[in-house]
Amino acid sequence: IEECGAAKRAAAASAATARTTAISASEQAQRLANAEGSVEAMAQRLEMARADAKAQGAAALKSLRDLDDLRARLGAVEAEVEGLRATMLDMQSRHIEQINREREE
Repeated sequence: IEECGAAKRAAAASAATARTTAISASEQAQRLANAEGSVEAMAQRLEMARADAKAQGAAALKSLRDLDDLRARLGAVEAEVEGLRATMLDMQSRHIEQINREREE
């Protein structure tokens, strides 16, 4: 009878351990599923951040190109202004020479 009781207690302990192990395995499986979901969500956020950074980089590059274009246009306008200034000074000089000649005559 004692052997039977010990066997029953051992069987009950084994059953309790099996239940605990099953619960623990189930909890671990749930934790793993949660972790996998978190990894997937983080991967999606990372991909969105990469796409955003790429778009911002492209926009910044376009802005730099636009700025370079504006600088080139400014250089052309400045050169034109200098040319007009030189022409105006030359015209003034000729006009002054003409006035001086007319005075002398």
